Amino acid sequence: MNLLNNKIEHLYSNLFFLFFTAQILSPYISGKTIYLEVIIAIFNPYFWKWIYDKNNIHKIDKNYILVILGLILIAILGHISTAVKILVIFLCVIHLFYLYDKNLWKLNRYLIISILLGIMQFIFTFIDPIMAALIGPTSISTFIWGDSATPTYTNFFTVFYFPRVSGLSREAGFFASYIIVAIFLSYIERKKYPKKIYLMYFLGYIISFSKMSLAILGVFFINSLKKFINYIPIGFGVILFIGSVSIIVGLNKDFILNDPTFLHRFSGYISLYNLDMQDVLFGIDFEKVGDYSSKSIMAENLQGFAGFAGWIIENGIIVICIFFIILYLLNINMTGIYILLLFTINVSPDSNQNFVVLTYFIILKYYCKNNISWYKFLK
Repeated sequence: MNLLNNKIEHLYSNLFFLFFTAQILSPYISGKTIYLEVIIAIFNPYFWKWIYDKNNIHKIDKNYILVILGLILIAILGHISTAVKILVIFLCVIHLFYLYDKNLWKLNRYLIISILLGIMQFIFTFIDPIMAALIGPTSISTFIWGDSATPTYTNFFTVFYFPRVSGLSREAGFFASYIIVAIFLSYIERKKYPKKIYLMYFLGYIISFSKMSLAILGVFFINSLKKFINYIPIGFGVILFIGSVSIIVGLNKDFILNDPTFLHRFSGYISLYNLDMQDVLFGIDFEKVGDYSSKSIMAENLQGFAGFAGWIIENGIIVICIFFIILYLLNINMTGIYILLLFTINVSPDSNQNFVVLTYFIILKYYCKNNISWYKFLK
């Protein structure tokens, strides 16, 4: 019976990491992607048994209750989607802790499969671009789900001298983000992986290379200064981040407003200062911002500002403060928060994309105050 349970538990693990890595395999229903890895986690009885065994359910830390109350408050303020997405992130993160603790970690396996597909896509972009598109994310997702396929973007075009590809990710930028977060995790773990894994990560980094790939340099720099950065109070540190990026964006305003990629990621910092106080406090729909930046982004058929500033505009300062109070209650230090903001520079911090979830796993495991795990029953 134990052998059978072990095999079933490994099956759950394989399914989770398959759908976690290949989010193009998840359907899109009623305007939302239904992430199948979340469904796998919810219906994994071994996961819930692990939680029960690890935690004395009669002694729940008050901070965790405050975290739930914070999410409820975010929902009450009208940002139900934000509260739900954050809740889903933490569910997946706890599941990742379970898989790590039980030696069921199979992320490398499925990321390498994604990189191998990416290598095939890369080769075909030179010899047969049509075939490259046929094994790209849009074709794969549409083949499986038809009209219910999750949104994808087969953007196999040249950014830096050669085409970049997407593997099993939705698009090349997300593939690059997943790879650099996985590379950083392998660095933080200090484990000796087989050389072939590092080789595959390197190849994946090359064939997915995009502007987002450069973020790993900033993350390594931030990590090298963690002894100093962790003395910065969270509130001041976040304001410092917003101010610093805003100054950089302001000095390069003309360039950013004329480049769709940078416009999407950074023009939120321009629009942020064009809002009235009520919109800053409570958030505003992207379509209602109405300035040059938002109109330009809508002209590119994009649905909103990316990055942290866009998240502030959408949710408002009050929700953002609640979010950072939650991170404070979970003992995440300032270095961890900066790593989160850098790795999510092309999406929102509440995105359920695999690289965002993996980033939360990293900061909750390795960037808590005094190196104490955020979830006490994991010790």
